[in-house]
This record gives sequence, structure tokens and C-alpha cells, in this order.
Amino acid sequence: MAADWIKIENTTPDKPEVWMISEELNISPDEVVGKLVRVWIWADEQTIDGNASGVTHSLLDRIAGVPNFANAMLKTPWLMQTETGLVFSNFDRHNGKGSKKRALTTNRVRQYREKSSNASIVTKALPEKRREEYIYAQSFDAFWSAYPRKVGKAQALKAWLKLKPNQDIIDRILDNLRNRSDWVDQKFIPHASTYLNGARWEDELGVKKTGGVIF
Repeated sequence: MAADWIKIENTTPDKPEVWMISEELNISPDEVVGKLVRVWIWADEQTIDGNASGVTHSLLDRIAGVPNFANAMLKTPWLMQTETGLVFSNFDRHNGKGSKKRALTTNRVRQYREKSSNASIVTKALPEKRREEYIYAQSFDAFWSAYPRKVGKAQALKAWLKLKPNQDIIDRILDNLRNRSDWVDQKFIPHASTYLNGARWEDELGVKKTGGVIF
């Protein structure tokens, strides 16, 4: 009898969620993937649909073997907190018995088609969504380097990926950061995620006049 299994995408090690957890916990992305697999295996064995009622953060931390792992996962779309416990988002869609059966069927059909095809090379392209996320994550580095308050990088990355800025918006954001004459005191500079979610690059910057700055 074959052993049970969970489904994990080839692109998982490069997903922004992995980088966010890595940044939050100060561990390598490879370590994050290993811990995620351990947690997802536990969820597959101990839950029916990913609904882990009564499960605490400390229990999930022990399963992963890393302090604060649950808190880090909660900052991604992969885990949610409810009144009754933790929920692994869409887990049953990916790792329930029905989804595994569909995955096996899809795999058998794919293998049959590849075997029947005369093509010598099968190209497996990175899904468009993941390719876009990778591009946005790269442009985020330029924003983070320019932002004057280095607090909450993981949340800032999440906001950046949600924003999906084109080159025009990126240029406007960087230009706005270079000209923020009102940000003299660090305590008055918003977190980067707040800046992005509030479209603060649209602010009309103050004009210096006698007696102070008008905002």
C-alpha cells in the first residue's frame, strides 16, 4: 500500500510568502519550506478540511520546531485565526482526499498525453501569477532601500504585491520619497505598509514658507 502524501508546487520555495516568513523569523527560505512541509503534513493527518479547532499558536510552533512560526504564517494567506482556532486556508482544496484523487487523475492524463505526443520537449512554464509576483518582489527592493523607516518589511512586501505597481507608479513613489521634506522626525514617518496601502505617494508635499511648512 502506497504511503500517504501532500501536494506541494514546484514554485513553493520561491513564493513571496516563503520570503516573508524567512524575513520575519530570520531563517533561510529553505528552512521555511521544510517547516511548512512538516506543518502541512500534520494538518493533513490531523484535520479533515484544514480547520484546526482548538489548536494554539504554541502547538503549531512545537510542530514546526520554530518559535513564533504560527505568527509568521498568519501574516501570509496560508493561515487564518478564528474564534475557535486556526484554519489552513483552502487546505482541503489542495490536500483533501478528493483533491488528491483529482491530482492523481490529472497526472495520469498528463503522462498519457506526453507519451502519445510526438513532441520531444515539454515546456513547463512558470505560472503567470507567480512570474508577476517574482517581478514585483524584485522592484520592492528598490522601494525598501529608499524608504526612510525600516520597520515591518514583511507587511510592506505584502502591501507591495497587493498594489502591483507598474513602472510609472514605481517612479512616482521613488520620486515622492526623495522629496518628502515633511519627514524630519522618524516617529512621524508611517510604516511602509501604511504608506503603500494609503497611496501616500499621492500626497501634495508641503511648500516651505516663512513660519514653517504648509501641508
